[in-house]
Amino acid sequence: MIRFVCLLFLSVTLFALAGCVVPPGATTPITATEVTASGEEPAATAIPATADPSACRTIGHDMGETQVCGTPTKVVVLGPHMLDILLSLGLQAAGFAETSQINEEEFGKPVGAIAYLEPYVTELPINVGSREEPNLEVLTLLKPDLILSELRDEDQLALLQQIAPTLAYRGNRTAEWQRTIVPIATALNIPAEADRVIDEYAAFLAEKRAELAPIIAAHPRLIFMPRNQDGRITIFTPKSWAGDLLVNLGFELVYVADGEEVDTEASVEIMPTFNTDTIIVGASGTTTPAIAQEMWTSNAVLSALPASQAGRVHFVDYQLWSRVRGPIAARLVTEELISLLAQP
Repeated sequence: MIRFVCLLFLSVTLFALAGCVVPPGATTPITATEVTASGEEPAATAIPATADPSACRTIGHDMGETQVCGTPTKVVVLGPHMLDILLSLGLQAAGFAETSQINEEEFGKPVGAIAYLEPYVTELPINVGSREEPNLEVLTLLKPDLILSELRDEDQLALLQQIAPTLAYRGNRTAEWQRTIVPIATALNIPAEADRVIDEYAAFLAEKRAELAPIIAAHPRLIFMPRNQDGRITIFTPKSWAGDLLVNLGFELVYVADGEEVDTEASVEIMPTFNTDTIIVGASGTTTPAIAQEMWTSNAVLSALPASQAGRVHFVDYQLWSRVRGPIAARLVTEELISLLAQP
Protein backbone atom coordinates (compact mmCIF):
# COMPACT_ATOMS: atom_id res chain seq x y z
CA MET A 1 0.00 0.00 0.00
CA ILE A 2 2.77 2.43 0.90
CA ARG A 3 4.51 1.78 -2.38
CA PHE A 4 1.33 2.46 -4.31
CA VAL A 5 0.79 5.75 -2.51
CA CYS A 6 4.34 6.69 -3.37
CA LEU A 7 3.76 5.72 -6.99
CA LEU A 8 0.47 7.59 -7.28
CA PHE A 9 2.12 10.42 -9.17
CA LEU A 10 2.97 7.93 -11.91
CA SER A 11 -0.69 7.65 -12.86
CA VAL A 12 -0.47 10.92 -14.77
CA THR A 13 2.55 9.87 -16.80
CA LEU A 14 2.19 6.10 -17.21
CA PHE A 15 0.87 6.33 -20.71
CA ALA A 16 3.42 8.90 -21.76
CA LEU A 17 6.29 6.45 -21.41
CA ALA A 18 7.96 6.85 -24.77
CA GLY A 19 11.49 6.56 -23.50
CA CYS A 20 12.70 3.99 -21.02
CA VAL A 21 12.16 3.02 -17.42
CA VAL A 22 14.33 1.23 -14.93
CA PRO A 23 12.48 -1.34 -12.81
CA PRO A 24 13.76 -2.23 -9.36
CA GLY A 25 16.86 -4.40 -9.54
CA ALA A 26 17.73 -3.44 -13.13
CA THR A 27 21.01 -1.75 -14.01
CA THR A 28 20.03 -0.72 -17.53
CA PRO A 29 16.72 0.62 -18.87
CA ILE A 30 14.21 -1.58 -20.59
CA THR A 31 11.96 -0.45 -23.40
CA ALA A 32 8.69 -1.82 -24.73
CA THR A 33 10.58 -4.09 -27.13
CA GLU A 34 12.94 -5.37 -24.46
CA VAL A 35 10.45 -6.72 -21.99
CA THR A 36 11.23 -10.34 -22.79
CA ALA A 37 14.58 -12.06 -22.72
CA SER A 38 14.45 -12.38 -26.53
CA GLY A 39 14.05 -8.64 -26.98
CA GLU A 40 10.53 -9.06 -28.34
CA GLU A 41 7.18 -8.15 -26.90
CA PRO A 42 5.34 -11.23 -25.55
CA ALA A 43 3.17 -12.88 -28.14
CA ALA A 44 -0.55 -12.45 -27.66
CA THR A 45 -2.43 -15.52 -26.54
CA ALA A 46 -4.78 -16.90 -29.16
CA ILE A 47 -8.21 -16.98 -27.54
CA PRO A 48 -11.07 -18.63 -29.40
CA ALA A 49 -14.08 -16.41 -28.86
CA THR A 50 -17.54 -17.90 -28.59
CA ALA A 51 -19.33 -14.55 -28.49
CA ASP A 52 -19.37 -11.39 -30.58
CA PRO A 53 -15.66 -10.38 -30.66
CA SER A 54 -16.51 -6.68 -30.84
CA ALA A 55 -19.10 -6.57 -28.08
CA CYS A 56 -18.57 -4.77 -24.79
CA ARG A 57 -19.55 -6.47 -21.57
CA THR A 58 -19.95 -5.09 -18.06
CA ILE A 59 -18.30 -7.59 -15.73
CA GLY A 60 -19.10 -7.56 -12.04
CA HIS A 61 -16.30 -8.28 -9.58
CA ASP A 62 -15.64 -8.00 -5.87
CA MET A 63 -14.69 -4.31 -6.10
CA GLY A 64 -17.33 -3.08 -8.52
CA GLU A 65 -17.90 -3.36 -12.26
CA THR A 66 -15.54 -3.09 -15.24
CA GLN A 67 -16.31 -2.83 -18.92
CA VAL A 68 -14.41 -5.23 -21.16
CA CYS A 69 -14.69 -4.84 -24.93
CA GLY A 70 -13.78 -7.30 -27.64
CA THR A 71 -11.78 -10.45 -26.97
CA PRO A 72 -8.76 -9.88 -24.67
CA THR A 73 -5.61 -11.39 -26.15
CA LYS A 74 -2.97 -10.28 -23.64
CA VAL A 75 -3.87 -11.07 -20.04
CA VAL A 76 -1.87 -10.27 -16.91
CA VAL A 77 -2.64 -12.21 -13.73
CA LEU A 78 -1.77 -10.83 -10.32
CA GLY A 79 -1.35 -13.87 -8.12
CA PRO A 80 -1.22 -17.66 -8.47
CA HIS A 81 -4.97 -17.97 -7.86
CA MET A 82 -5.73 -15.97 -11.00
CA LEU A 83 -3.10 -17.89 -12.95
CA ASP A 84 -4.72 -21.18 -11.93
CA ILE A 85 -8.09 -20.00 -13.23
CA LEU A 86 -6.64 -18.70 -16.52
CA LEU A 87 -4.71 -21.91 -17.15
CA SER A 88 -7.79 -23.97 -16.30
CA LEU A 89 -9.63 -22.11 -19.06
CA GLY A 90 -6.93 -23.22 -21.48
CA LEU A 91 -5.20 -19.84 -21.79
CA GLN A 92 -1.72 -18.50 -21.06
CA ALA A 93 -0.70 -15.33 -19.21
CA ALA A 94 1.44 -12.56 -20.70
CA GLY A 95 2.40 -11.32 -17.23
CA PHE A 96 2.39 -12.84 -13.76
CA ALA A 97 2.78 -11.57 -10.20
CA GLU A 98 3.64 -14.09 -7.48
CA THR A 99 2.87 -13.82 -3.79
CA SER A 100 5.38 -11.72 -1.85
CA GLN A 101 6.61 -14.79 0.07
CA ILE A 102 8.28 -16.30 -3.01
CA ASN A 103 8.39 -13.36 -5.43
CA GLU A 104 11.49 -12.78 -7.56
CA GLU A 105 13.01 -9.36 -8.13
CA GLU A 106 13.80 -9.70 -11.86
CA PHE A 107 10.92 -7.50 -12.95
CA GLY A 108 10.37 -7.14 -16.70
CA LYS A 109 11.88 -10.55 -17.49
CA PRO A 110 10.27 -13.98 -17.80
CA VAL A 111 9.66 -15.47 -14.38
CA GLY A 112 12.25 -18.01 -13.31
CA ALA A 113 9.76 -20.55 -12.03
CA ILE A 114 6.12 -20.88 -11.10
CA ALA A 115 5.43 -23.13 -8.13
CA TYR A 116 3.07 -26.03 -8.89
CA LEU A 117 1.48 -24.45 -11.97
CA GLU A 118 4.54 -24.42 -14.23
CA PRO A 119 3.74 -27.81 -15.85
CA TYR A 120 0.63 -26.15 -17.30
CA VAL A 121 2.53 -23.13 -18.67
CA THR A 122 3.73 -23.29 -22.27
CA GLU A 123 5.68 -20.00 -22.18
CA LEU A 124 6.85 -18.31 -19.01
CA PRO A 125 5.08 -14.97 -18.52
CA ILE A 126 6.79 -11.69 -17.69
CA ASN A 127 7.42 -10.98 -14.01
CA VAL A 128 5.37 -7.92 -13.10
CA GLY A 129 6.24 -7.87 -9.40
CA SER A 130 4.31 -9.23 -6.45
CA ARG A 131 0.59 -9.82 -6.15
CA GLU A 132 0.41 -7.19 -3.43
CA GLU A 133 2.60 -4.60 -5.22
CA PRO A 134 2.72 -5.12 -8.99
CA ASN A 135 5.26 -3.02 -10.88
CA LEU A 136 3.35 -0.30 -12.74
CA GLU A 137 6.14 0.46 -15.19
CA VAL A 138 6.46 -3.11 -16.39
CA LEU A 139 2.68 -3.48 -16.55
CA THR A 140 2.42 -0.39 -18.72
CA LEU A 141 5.12 -1.61 -21.10
CA LEU A 142 3.37 -4.96 -21.47
CA LYS A 143 0.21 -3.20 -22.72
CA PRO A 144 -2.25 -5.83 -21.47
CA ASP A 145 -5.89 -5.64 -22.46
CA LEU A 146 -7.10 -7.37 -19.30
CA ILE A 147 -5.74 -7.66 -15.74
CA LEU A 148 -7.03 -10.34 -13.36
CA SER A 149 -6.28 -9.49 -9.77
CA GLU A 150 -6.72 -10.56 -6.16
CA LEU A 151 -6.73 -6.92 -5.02
CA ARG A 152 -8.58 -5.51 -2.06
CA ASP A 153 -7.29 -1.93 -2.26
CA GLU A 154 -9.28 0.75 -4.10
CA ASP A 155 -6.31 3.07 -4.77
CA GLN A 156 -4.35 0.18 -6.25
CA LEU A 157 -7.31 -0.83 -8.40
CA ALA A 158 -7.71 2.73 -9.70
CA LEU A 159 -4.09 2.77 -10.88
CA LEU A 160 -4.41 -0.59 -12.62
CA GLN A 161 -7.64 0.45 -14.34
CA GLN A 162 -5.63 3.22 -16.04
CA ILE A 163 -3.42 0.56 -17.62
CA ALA A 164 -6.11 -1.97 -18.63
CA PRO A 165 -9.58 -3.15 -17.60
CA THR A 166 -9.08 -4.88 -14.25
CA LEU A 167 -11.22 -7.48 -12.50
CA ALA A 168 -10.57 -7.99 -8.79
CA TYR A 169 -11.68 -11.09 -6.90
CA ARG A 170 -11.05 -12.16 -3.32
CA GLY A 171 -10.68 -15.88 -4.02
CA ASN A 172 -9.92 -17.29 -0.57
CA ARG A 173 -13.31 -18.52 0.58
CA THR A 174 -15.73 -21.40 0.00
CA ALA A 175 -16.41 -22.20 -3.67
CA GLU A 176 -15.10 -18.83 -4.83
CA TRP A 177 -13.22 -20.04 -7.88
CA GLN A 178 -16.43 -21.65 -9.11
CA ARG A 179 -18.12 -18.28 -8.69
CA THR A 180 -15.42 -16.13 -10.23
CA ILE A 181 -14.47 -18.33 -13.18
CA VAL A 182 -17.86 -17.58 -14.76
CA PRO A 183 -17.46 -13.76 -15.06
CA ILE A 184 -13.76 -14.19 -15.93
CA ALA A 185 -14.64 -16.52 -18.81
CA THR A 186 -17.32 -14.06 -19.90
CA ALA A 187 -14.75 -11.25 -19.91
CA LEU A 188 -12.46 -13.44 -22.03
CA ASN A 189 -15.33 -14.15 -24.45
CA ILE A 190 -15.26 -17.90 -23.77
CA PRO A 191 -18.20 -18.43 -21.36
CA ALA A 192 -18.65 -22.10 -22.27
CA GLU A 193 -15.14 -22.88 -20.99
CA ALA A 194 -16.22 -22.02 -17.42
CA ASP A 195 -18.96 -24.66 -17.60
CA ARG A 196 -16.44 -27.21 -18.89
CA VAL A 197 -14.01 -26.57 -16.03
CA ILE A 198 -16.74 -26.73 -13.37
CA ASP A 199 -18.24 -29.94 -14.79
CA GLU A 200 -14.84 -31.66 -15.11
CA TYR A 201 -13.93 -30.70 -11.56
CA ALA A 202 -17.26 -32.01 -10.19
CA ALA A 203 -16.57 -35.37 -11.83
CA PHE A 204 -13.02 -35.43 -10.41
CA LEU A 205 -14.30 -34.61 -6.93
CA ALA A 206 -16.88 -37.39 -7.02
CA GLU A 207 -14.24 -39.91 -8.11
CA LYS A 208 -11.79 -38.91 -5.37
CA ARG A 209 -14.48 -38.80 -2.70
CA ALA A 210 -15.24 -42.43 -3.48
CA GLU A 211 -11.53 -43.29 -3.42
CA LEU A 212 -11.11 -41.67 -0.02
CA ALA A 213 -14.27 -43.15 1.51
CA PRO A 214 -12.60 -46.15 3.23
CA ILE A 215 -9.89 -43.94 4.75
CA ILE A 216 -12.42 -41.36 5.94
CA ALA A 217 -14.65 -44.07 7.41
CA ALA A 218 -11.77 -45.09 9.69
CA HIS A 219 -10.48 -41.60 10.47
CA PRO A 220 -13.11 -38.97 9.65
CA ARG A 221 -12.02 -36.02 11.80
CA LEU A 222 -9.32 -33.72 10.38
CA ILE A 223 -7.65 -30.40 11.23
CA PHE A 224 -5.91 -28.20 8.69
CA MET A 225 -3.65 -25.63 10.30
CA PRO A 226 -0.97 -23.31 8.89
CA ARG A 227 2.19 -22.75 10.90
CA ASN A 228 4.86 -20.14 10.18
CA GLN A 229 8.36 -19.47 11.49
CA ASP A 230 6.94 -17.73 14.58
CA GLY A 231 5.06 -20.84 15.60
CA ARG A 232 1.70 -19.07 15.26
CA ILE A 233 -1.19 -21.52 14.99
CA THR A 234 -4.46 -20.95 13.18
CA ILE A 235 -7.07 -23.56 12.32
CA PHE A 236 -8.96 -23.31 9.05
CA THR A 237 -12.75 -23.48 9.03
CA PRO A 238 -15.08 -24.82 6.30
CA LYS A 239 -15.41 -21.20 5.09
CA SER A 240 -11.83 -21.32 3.75
CA TRP A 241 -10.85 -22.67 0.34
CA ALA A 242 -8.87 -25.55 1.85
CA GLY A 243 -11.49 -26.29 4.48
CA ASP A 244 -14.25 -26.38 1.89
CA LEU A 245 -12.24 -28.79 -0.28
CA LEU A 246 -11.66 -31.14 2.65
CA VAL A 247 -15.35 -31.11 3.59
CA ASN A 248 -16.36 -31.78 0.00
CA LEU A 249 -14.02 -34.76 -0.04
CA GLY A 250 -15.94 -36.17 2.93
CA PHE A 251 -13.91 -35.19 5.99
CA GLU A 252 -15.37 -33.82 9.21
CA LEU A 253 -13.37 -30.65 9.74
CA VAL A 254 -12.42 -29.89 13.35
CA TYR A 255 -12.12 -26.18 14.12
CA VAL A 256 -12.95 -23.41 16.57
CA ALA A 257 -16.40 -22.09 15.62
CA ASP A 258 -16.14 -18.40 14.74
CA GLY A 259 -18.95 -17.30 12.45
CA GLU A 260 -17.91 -16.60 8.89
CA GLU A 261 -14.14 -16.49 9.40
CA VAL A 262 -11.88 -18.60 7.20
CA ASP A 263 -9.58 -19.38 10.12
CA THR A 264 -9.46 -19.05 13.88
CA GLU A 265 -6.66 -18.51 16.36
CA ALA A 266 -5.45 -21.45 18.40
CA SER A 267 -2.57 -22.26 20.72
CA VAL A 268 -0.38 -25.22 21.57
CA GLU A 269 -2.13 -25.51 24.93
CA ILE A 270 -5.59 -25.85 23.38
CA MET A 271 -4.62 -28.50 20.84
CA PRO A 272 -5.16 -31.47 23.22
CA THR A 273 -8.82 -30.44 23.58
CA PHE A 274 -9.56 -31.19 19.93
CA ASN A 275 -10.88 -34.64 19.13
CA THR A 276 -9.23 -35.23 15.76
CA ASP A 277 -7.88 -38.23 13.90
CA THR A 278 -5.60 -36.47 11.43
CA ILE A 279 -3.76 -33.14 11.36
CA ILE A 280 -2.44 -31.45 8.21
CA VAL A 281 0.12 -28.72 8.94
CA GLY A 282 0.69 -26.14 6.19
CA ALA A 283 4.21 -24.70 6.34
CA SER A 284 3.86 -20.96 5.76
CA GLY A 285 6.13 -17.91 5.64
CA THR A 286 9.77 -18.96 5.56
CA THR A 287 8.93 -22.33 7.11
CA THR A 288 9.28 -25.44 4.96
CA PRO A 289 7.42 -28.69 5.62
CA ALA A 290 10.65 -30.14 7.04
CA ILE A 291 11.10 -27.20 9.41
CA ALA A 292 7.44 -27.36 10.43
CA GLN A 293 7.84 -31.04 11.23
CA GLU A 294 10.93 -30.35 13.34
CA MET A 295 9.07 -27.62 15.25
CA TRP A 296 6.17 -29.98 15.83
CA THR A 297 8.14 -33.00 17.02
CA SER A 298 10.30 -30.88 19.33
CA ASN A 299 7.21 -29.65 21.20
CA ALA A 300 6.23 -31.95 24.05
CA VAL A 301 2.53 -31.06 23.92
CA LEU A 302 2.15 -31.44 20.15
CA SER A 303 4.20 -34.61 19.87
CA ALA A 304 2.06 -36.22 22.59
CA LEU A 305 -1.22 -35.66 20.72
CA PRO A 306 -3.02 -38.89 19.75
CA ALA A 307 -2.71 -37.99 16.05
CA SER A 308 1.05 -37.54 16.51
CA GLN A 309 1.41 -40.83 18.34
CA ALA A 310 -0.55 -42.57 15.58
CA GLY A 311 1.60 -41.07 12.83
CA ARG A 312 -1.29 -39.10 11.36
CA VAL A 313 0.25 -35.61 11.36
CA HIS A 314 1.37 -34.59 7.88
CA PHE A 315 3.33 -31.52 6.75
CA VAL A 316 2.60 -29.78 3.45
CA ASP A 317 3.40 -26.55 1.61
CA TYR A 318 0.97 -23.73 2.37
CA GLN A 319 1.66 -22.22 -1.06
CA LEU A 320 -0.16 -25.10 -2.74
CA TRP A 321 -2.71 -25.70 -0.02
CA SER A 322 -3.93 -22.14 0.46
CA ARG A 323 -2.43 -19.58 -1.92
CA VAL A 324 -3.18 -20.98 -5.38
CA ARG A 325 -6.79 -21.93 -4.63
CA GLY A 326 -8.05 -22.82 -8.09
CA PRO A 327 -9.26 -25.98 -9.84
CA ILE A 328 -5.73 -27.11 -10.72
CA ALA A 329 -4.57 -26.63 -7.13
CA ALA A 330 -7.61 -28.51 -5.84
CA ARG A 331 -6.64 -31.52 -7.92
CA LEU A 332 -3.00 -31.34 -6.81
CA VAL A 333 -3.94 -30.99 -3.14
CA THR A 334 -6.37 -33.89 -3.38
CA GLU A 335 -3.78 -36.17 -4.98
CA GLU A 336 -1.17 -35.22 -2.36
CA LEU A 337 -3.66 -35.83 0.43
CA ILE A 338 -4.49 -39.29 -0.89
CA SER A 339 -0.80 -40.09 -1.11
CA LEU A 340 -0.16 -38.92 2.45
CA LEU A 341 -3.10 -40.78 3.97
CA ALA A 342 -2.25 -43.97 2.09
CA GLN A 343 1.12 -44.16 3.84
CA PRO A 344 1.33 -46.94 6.43
